[in-house]
Amino acid sequence: MKQCSNPTCLHQVEDDARFCGMCGAYVGPEMTFDATLADASTHRIQQCRDLISSLQSEPDEKEKAQKIRTVMNILISINTNQLPSKPKPLVTEQIQVLSTVVQEMIRFPSISPTASAADMQHWPISPLEMRQWTARLIALNGSNNFSSLDKATKSAVRDALGRFSSFIGINARSNPDTELVLLDLYVSITGLFAPELESCFLGINKSKLLSRLGQRMQSSLSSSFPSVSPNEVKLFGQLAAEGLSAIEIPQPQELKDRTDDVLTILEQAARLGETQPALAVATAEALTALLEMGVPNREFRTGRAVIRLRAVNGVINAAWTSVVIHQRDVPDRVLTVIGRDIPDLLDYHSYLYPQERFTAAWRFVQLLDKAVELDERKKDVVEPLARTFSSRGDFDDVDADNEIGYKLIDLLNKCSS
Repeated sequence: MKQCSNPTCLHQVEDDARFCGMCGAYVGPEMTFDATLADASTHRIQQCRDLISSLQSEPDEKEKAQKIRTVMNILISINTNQLPSKPKPLVTEQIQVLSTVVQEMIRFPSISPTASAADMQHWPISPLEMRQWTARLIALNGSNNFSSLDKATKSAVRDALGRFSSFIGINARSNPDTELVLLDLYVSITGLFAPELESCFLGINKSKLLSRLGQRMQSSLSSSFPSVSPNEVKLFGQLAAEGLSAIEIPQPQELKDRTDDVLTILEQAARLGETQPALAVATAEALTALLEMGVPNREFRTGRAVIRLRAVNGVINAAWTSVVIHQRDVPDRVLTVIGRDIPDLLDYHSYLYPQERFTAAWRFVQLLDKAVELDERKKDVVEPLARTFSSRGDFDDVDADNEIGYKLIDLLNKCSS
C-alpha cells in the first residue's frame, strides 16, 4: 500500500494502482505522453460518472455530499491544458459531468431554497461550494465557447444554470444577501455572450438585480477615484430596461425615483467616458437600451417626459463623444434610436434652452457625418436618418446662420456619392 499522491487525500492505495479510488488522483508511473494523459483524463471522467450514478441509491445525505465533493476533486485534477491538442471530447465531458453536479447539489431535501443565513450554515453542501462549482462550470463554458458545444451539452448547461439561478432567486426572497450571489451569477452568465442562456433568468426579479448593481456602481462612482467597467454599464442599461417596470415596482413614486437614480448613474458614467473611450460607447449602448424599454413605465415611456428627454440628450452626447472625440464606432441601433427620438428633444416645448437645442442638433449631425467618415458602410444607416432630420426642420428656429442646414447638405452629398 502507498499514500495517495494528492496531498489533501488521506486514502491508501494499492502499490500497482494507477488511480486513487477516493479522490481520483493519478498515482501510477510518471505520465510523459499525450496518450497516457488522455487515458488518465478519460478514466477520471468515468470515475465521476460512476460516483454520480451511485448517488441515487445513497440514503445518507452526508455520504452523498462527500461523493459530490469527490467528483469535484477528480474534475479539478483533470488538466487538459497539459495536452497540446486539448481534445474537445474531454472538455465536453467535463462540462456534462459538472452540469450534473450543479443540479444534484440543490436536490438535497435539507437544502431549503428559502433558508436563512443561519440555516445555510448546516447544509451538507455549503453556499460557498455552490458558488465555486457553478463558477467553474461557467468558466469552462467561457473558455471553450458555448456556441461550439453539441446540442445535448448545451441543454445540460442551460438546465443546470437555470435550476441554480432559480434556486438562488427563491433563496434571495428570504435572505437579501443572496441577491449579491444572484447578481454575480447574472454578470457571469451574461458575460458568456450566449443568447441561449438568457432563459436561465426567466422569472427572476430584475429590479432587485438592478438595485444591487446600482448600489455597487454608485459606490464606485462616488469614491475618490471613480471607476466603473464598460461591461457593468452595459449590463446596468439592460437590467434597467427590464427592471424599471410598474409590474415589479408598483408604487408610482418609487418607480419614478428609481428611474431617475438609474439615469443619474448613467450620466456619471458618461462623464467618465469623456476620457475613457470604451466607457463612452458602453454608456451610449446602455442609454439606448433604456430608450428601447418595452416594460410599463409611464414616466419614461411618455415621449416628452423630462426624464426621457434627459436620456435622449445623454445618448446624443455619449455617442458624439465616442465617435467625434474618440473616433470609435457605435452600433447602428444607437444612431437609429437617436434619430427616432431627437424630434421630441428639439421641440420648442422641450426642457432645453435654445442654445442647448442647437448643440443637440449640431452634435447629431456631426455624429452622423463622422460615422460615415470612419466607416463608409454606415451610409445605408445614416442617409435616411439625415434625410428625415433635414425634412422635419426641428432645428430651424435655433439655426439662424443655417450651420446645421449646410452641414446636412454636405452629409447627404457624401452619402449619395
